[in-house]
Amino acid sequence: MAKKALIADDSKVIREIIASIIITVRRIETTETANGADAWEALQKNSYDLLITDLEMPGMSGQELVKKLRRELENTDMPVIVCTAEDIERYDDLYQIGVNAVLRKPFSPVDLLSTVDSLLK
Repeated sequence: MAKKALIADDSKVIREIIASIIITVRRIETTETANGADAWEALQKNSYDLLITDLEMPGMSGQELVKKLRRELENTDMPVIVCTAEDIERYDDLYQIGVNAVLRKPFSPVDLLSTVDSLLK
């Protein structure tokens, strides 16, 4: 059965790039949402093998989304990748709340795929 990933990013272009890479190369099914609140709703209704989220989104941030995921859902061990353009000094904070990997935008397809592969093996 194909793996399933949820992609949450307020940039449609970024969502489409991520989806295109992991669908084409790894045959991972994707669902795309434009903000944390819609991603949270999708997580409650569906089962995913991976969450790829932006950090800064309107409504609910990626950080808030990960906190809710780890605190409130049964699948608390789902791997989470944060993709961000921010110059973050708080990567440790992200790892402490349950983020498994952080990719800085712009990231290469190779970096994305190697991170996905390492988390879904």
